[in-house]
Amino acid sequence: MDSSPVPKPQTKARTSLTKRQLEDPVALDLLALLQSVTSDGKLLDAEIHSLKEWLEDHRVSPLPAIQHLISKVEDVLHE
Repeated sequence: MDSSPVPKPQTKARTSLTKRQLEDPVALDLLALLQSVTSDGKLLDAEIHSLKEWLEDHRVSPLPAIQHLISKVEDVLHE
């Protein structure tokens, strides 16, 4: 019988906003910004740069979604 430990599946870091996080004005601001830039189903260059600027201004926020979005925006801009 094999007694080696069974590896745990890797879990992804949460990138969505929890109810508690939505009580934070920064999270509400982020949500409003995301709704605004995606309202027409397109992301224009100016909107992407505006989002990048906002994310950079809030980089120190403890919201995991911000770090996730910074990474995604950088990926888009480097393509």
